[in-house]
Amino acid sequence: MYWYVLFVRTAYEERVMDMLEKHLDCSIHKPFIPKKVWPFVKGKDVKKEIKICFPGYVFIKSQMNSINFIQDVFPVIRTFKEVFYFLHYGEDKYDITLRPDECRSIECLINPEFSMDSSIGFIEGDRVKVISGPLLGMESKIVKINKRKRTAVIDIDILGAKRHVTLMLEIIGKCT
Repeated sequence: MYWYVLFVRTAYEERVMDMLEKHLDCSIHKPFIPKKVWPFVKGKDVKKEIKICFPGYVFIKSQMNSINFIQDVFPVIRTFKEVFYFLHYGEDKYDITLRPDECRSIECLINPEFSMDSSIGFIEGDRVKVISGPLLGMESKIVKINKRKRTAVIDIDILGAKRHVTLMLEIIGKCT
């Protein structure tokens, strides 16, 4: 499978995905929006909600290489005023396929519903040790932790650029 990313008007991601599902052959193309579990405090309780992980982007998994993909999908998306363009590498506007390592870094974070669940971990000395969730084994990618907000920021590469992604990480304790 090849992965592609559309840059779309923020807050219209769901609408674009719905239109793509209606107009594209879903046996060949699967549009999706990576989402994440997000904590928020209501009174003294911490609640969880689902938020878009990459606002302004819609991903498409496809069986087609980039040339065939552009020929098949461009006529459809050019009619959507909410879609700006395909993300691409550098100056080459046709180099739009995510690299396999970039796909893997996102795939290991998302579940089959394209959502990033919360992780659980503890502090061991000056390091974080994740014991469950999508951040398990990805401790080296964690850039910053906010224990009060129950979040961790990680860096992942998408189309050659580092992107900060903030995910839910519950710190349950400290070991010395």
